[in-house]
Amino acid sequence: MAQGQPGETGSYSFDVEPGWYRVTLNTEGYAPSYVGDILVKADSEPGTLNKFLMEQDEAQYYPKALAELGSGGSGNPEAC
Repeated sequence: MAQGQPGETGSYSFDVEPGWYRVTLNTEGYAPSYVGDILVKADSEPGTLNKFLMEQDEAQYYPKALAELGSGGSGNPEAC
């Protein structure tokens, strides 16, 4: 399990071992929101959470919570 708090600008990063990870957003005042599973390989390049989530074949939709998180609330996931 990897947990972290965002910095002053809302950014965050994790160093994790290779493997599958279930991603859940926990924001104060809101119910936890499952956004997907990611696979981190030994040779994976560093990347954003959005990038890892969208790489999965079973990614059928872009979770609204993740779009809002990635855009700083603007709804534009490319803003991260």
